[in-house]
Amino acid sequence: MGLLDRLADWYRRQVALATGDIKKYVSAEKMVKTAVVASPLLALLGYFVLYPLFGDPIIGAIIVAVLALAPWFTVIDVVTSVQSFSKEVEEEMPFVVAMVAGVANTGMEFIEALRFLTRTKVFKAFKVLADRFWTLSEALGASEGLRLLSRMLRGRGKLFMLEYASTLASGTALHYLRDRAVDFVKTAGVEFERSMTTRMMMAMMISMLFAVLPVVLISISTLYTISITEMRASAEAPPWLLSVPAIMAVVTAVMCAILPGYPLSARIVVERKTLTLYRLLFAAGSTLLALPAVLLVLTSDINAFKGMAIPVAVASIALGAPSFATTFRALNMSMDDVVEGMANHVRVYRSMHLYRDEKLEALTRKSVRPWLADYLKESSEFFKLIGDVDPNVFELFVSFVFEVQRIKRRASMYMFIMLGATLMAPFLATATIQLGGVLGKQAISVLMGYTTTLSFAFIASKLATGRNISTLLPGIATLIYASML
Repeated sequence: MGLLDRLADWYRRQVALATGDIKKYVSAEKMVKTAVVASPLLALLGYFVLYPLFGDPIIGAIIVAVLALAPWFTVIDVVTSVQSFSKEVEEEMPFVVAMVAGVANTGMEFIEALRFLTRTKVFKAFKVLADRFWTLSEALGASEGLRLLSRMLRGRGKLFMLEYASTLASGTALHYLRDRAVDFVKTAGVEFERSMTTRMMMAMMISMLFAVLPVVLISISTLYTISITEMRASAEAPPWLLSVPAIMAVVTAVMCAILPGYPLSARIVVERKTLTLYRLLFAAGSTLLALPAVLLVLTSDINAFKGMAIPVAVASIALGAPSFATTFRALNMSMDDVVEGMANHVRVYRSMHLYRDEKLEALTRKSVRPWLADYLKESSEFFKLIGDVDPNVFELFVSFVFEVQRIKRRASMYMFIMLGATLMAPFLATATIQLGGVLGKQAISVLMGYTTTLSFAFIASKLATGRNISTLLPGIATLIYASML
């Protein structure tokens, strides 16, 4: 088998893992061979036809690179989907195993869970696994279906499927499920703490960067006492100085896109209509906050900038407050009393039949809620399906949720740190401008301070809430900055 055939076979397997679409599976080899032939042809076409049209060699090189990669975009998308799917399985695995092991009495509960998860709304990756498992098991049996299913996975997901299939054959599945649940309780805590520690380190590094950056940029800009309009035609001003605001805007957009959200256990669920509304409000607030900077660039009028920035800040605060308030409440909501209610019901009745929690029912009907609330509701439905529940076994599930809740509460501390740092950033920027005296109050200095303040506020908002859905923090930072000038 040649290199091209191996590449086509590898891509065919990726298509099977990502979509399961038989048409795409059949055409996978054709797709790879077309990309191999078309990529160099398009690159040559771009080099000889389009490259000479651009005076800038960098832009021309970018155009050629895009044309060369264009035939591979579909392949890259499929591979990316597989990587994303594997990551989602890794995130969901501890919660599924803890749910199953919390009521494990025979060892077959995981098979029952895969049947139950074909209609889940909580586990996106496991719904795909469950659908494919039952398709395979109907033709080949449960054990062989699990072994084939393991080929879709990597890491501990693959290992769990293989080991569980082996324990089913040896009759030790019950003990295996309970042992793995205990391991996952410990692992989930360690991974969550590691994730939050990484998040905290990112927050500290960004805070330190934006503590130094305004001082440096404003200090450099105070050396030039001419207006922005005159600076464009001045040979004395460095050419990169006027491009800094645009660079900051691009860096902010990229960082807000690539910064990770919260781990699954601390994540929030936002209904589609509500999420669309919040995104529209975020886009409107972000556009408003960009207007004062545009005005300052065009007119170099600091008073006009201040006159526009204050009402714009108030409007962006009003637009961003609903999404921030609901997100903040959902992130910090405790599920301890719900879990205790479930545990007490099991201790008394040794079953989850007739169990109903009014608070949990009301919470899962909200448009913005903790993901953990949906998980507990769906878990209770699974427990009712299984039947009798041993209180001693159920403690595995209870201890898992309590551990997740304990570590989740630490996230609020990181959020408050980011909020405090965001409010201090405009004070630092305006203090640096004031230290420059009359000469320091130039439009370029004000622009530098505004862009760095706004950039930090947007990044801090993403770190604090886990989503780009609120302009509350940027609005408050803008209001403080404009009021202090």
